[in-house]
Formats: sequence, C-alpha cells, structure tokens
Amino acid sequence: MRIGIDIDDTITNSSDTFVKYAKKYNNEKKINHIIDQTTLDPQKSFGWNKKNIKEFLDQYLEEVLNNTEAKNDSIKIINKLKKEGNEIIFITSRSENEIKNNMFKLTEMWLKKHNYKYDLLIIDSKDKVNDCIKYKIDVFIDDNYNNCKKVEEKTKIPVLIYSTRYNIKENDNSIIRVNDWFKIYYFLKGGENMKKNNKPLEFYDVDRRDEFPKEPKGMRFVYFYGGTKNYRGYLVPEDLSRADFMEMYPEYIPVQNIPIYEHNGIILRADPKFSCPGFYILSLSKTYRAFDLLDDVTFLRFSFILKKSKEAMRKALGLNYAHLLSNEKSDPFVNVHFWLLPVNGTTSPDLLDFDVKSYLDSFVPKEEINKIIDYNNKMREYFEKIDLKGQDDILTKKISYLK
Repeated sequence: MRIGIDIDDTITNSSDTFVKYAKKYNNEKKINHIIDQTTLDPQKSFGWNKKNIKEFLDQYLEEVLNNTEAKNDSIKIINKLKKEGNEIIFITSRSENEIKNNMFKLTEMWLKKHNYKYDLLIIDSKDKVNDCIKYKIDVFIDDNYNNCKKVEEKTKIPVLIYSTRYNIKENDNSIIRVNDWFKIYYFLKGGENMKKNNKPLEFYDVDRRDEFPKEPKGMRFVYFYGGTKNYRGYLVPEDLSRADFMEMYPEYIPVQNIPIYEHNGIILRADPKFSCPGFYILSLSKTYRAFDLLDDVTFLRFSFILKKSKEAMRKALGLNYAHLLSNEKSDPFVNVHFWLLPVNGTTSPDLLDFDVKSYLDSFVPKEEINKIIDYNNKMREYFEKIDLKGQDDILTKKISYLK
C-alpha cells in the first residue's frame, strides 16, 4: 500500500507542545484566559487576536515544531509498515512561509531525529485530496476532520481520523476513528476489511472457558460471558485486544457489557470477562501502558469518574464495600484500567486474604446476567440524575490549565 500520513497531531503531540508555549506567551503578555483545548480557534482557545497570533507564530512556532514529541508507538508501527513493504508518504500543510528557516529541512531533521523510515515528505500541502490522487495514496490518515472528509468524498479510499480533543465530537461513519497506532496497524493489516465486507465473525459458545477449541495460528478468542451457554468467544487476530474488539465491533458486545458511562475518552462498563454483579471496569478509549503516562487532566477526570462510580454502587446498588484493583502489563495491546470489585455487598475481607480469581469464578453467567443488567440500569439512572457528564465537563474546564 501507499500510505499517506499527516504529521501534526497524527504522529506528533504538536497541540500539547503548542499549548505549553501558548501558556508561556500568555504569561508574558498578561493575557488572562482559561485555555480551551477543544477548539482550533485561537481566539477561543487562547484569547488571541490577529496580532497575538502572528506574534506567537513568529516567536515560538519553530521552537514548538522542533520540541514536539512523537505519539506513542507511531515510530514503531510506521517503521514496521515500511519494513513490510508499504510506502510511507508524509503529507503536511506545514508551509515554508510559517517560519524564518527552512520548513522542509526542519521537518526532515525532526523525522530523522526520531528515526522514522519513510519514502517521501510533502510539505505545503494546500489540497490533500489532490496530493492523495497525485501520489496514488491507498489509505489516508489525518487528525483534521475537514481534510479527512474531503479525501473520503473525492477519492473513496479508506480514511482514518486520529482522535484529538478538538475532533472528538465529529461523528461520521464513513471515516474510521482511531486513537492509537496499534489500532491503525490492525486496520491496515485487514481487520477492518472483515467488517466492511460484512463477513460475520466466527464464534463458539461453551459452558467453561477451558472448552474453547485450540485457535489456528495467528488467531485467538476474545470472549464474553453470555451466548447460548455461559461464554461466547469470537475468533480474531491474536494482536487484537478485547478493548479494540469492542470499539471496532460494537454490534457484538452483549447487552450487559454495553458502556453505562462513556464520555470524552473514559468508559465504564460491567466487566465482560467475569459475571460478578456490580463488578465494573473503568478504562480509556486511548491506549496507555501505565498510569503515569496519562496527562494530568485525563488522570484527574479518571479519578473523579472512579469516585462517582463507587458512589453509585453504594447509593444505587447498596454495595458498600469494594476492592479497587489494577495492574500494568508489558503486553502492548493491554490498556491501563481500574476494576471496582464488590465483595458480598456488606463486608470486605483484607485483599491479602482474598482469592480474587476463585471468587470471580464462583459466579455462573446464566444465573447472573439479569441481575447485572438490572444493576447497569440503576447505575445509568444515577449518573443521569446527578448529570455526571455535565460535572465531568465542568471539571475538565476548571483543570484544563494543567495541560
């Protein structure tokens, strides 16, 4: 394939670096404005007029572009795609007249510094549709919704939009939304084509998890409790995580595991693996390997939703005690998350004296699913009653200065 890839906020964290320097500029100019990172409008984002914009770009843009970091795993995945015989073509709207020095050279040196392997670098792209046509691009990846939409409409090639804070509200089924480079790799290796061709996924229903048949080479079972027996397992590529499966194939998620809270990248649902009523998993749509890699705003929002989830378990479900569990794995397809595990509802043993797996395995899915669905409905009602999404938005706005 010939893969066309944007640069800023697609392989880089440019907007985060931009905000860092924008705060510095606002402090220097004594501009008192609460930064809003959900829009690309400089006036709304930073409180700037045309003079401020020009002044900032003249003073800081080159430094921003030089100092921005690469997105998690973009180097590894792009180089892997290149090694597998694909052509990598970077297409960016960065322009020579934006900085005093040579923009092409600056971008080229940044890519070299971060060890990206590629075939062609195109800057000053004024029309990415024309560039996709000119260079016979087979699939296009960008963070700008307008670019993505135009390319999709005019070329009919697959288009992936990389999720950002300013494009997350753009819902468009014709464009494939991704939020990390492992998901991009999976799509490009053909996983999404299974879905586009309406080919149903192969599955097996079993009473015990150890009854699943041996998987073919390169495949594995992603399973949920439910189906005609106790568990249903879908046969998928071995590098597809359960979280990515649920994002890519929402139509296969059992009703008891549909999210009960999902807002701006944070998801709460009944755990899909163990059928313990009131056992909830709080996770993120974007993949992080460890909690310290989260930005401060996301971590504080995550902690707030965690607290409100426990509050709902107590007030709506009558579950007074729970163990808060988490672990970090070296597996690159596992996302960080928290489990809220209720224990008997009224008492809670010390975690060191508690055999978590045996306890979870003691629940029989056929006997618990209706209760889990009832709990989910009560949790949703509680979140609506307290307007949790509204509280989440207010918190996000108040702490946005931490970016």
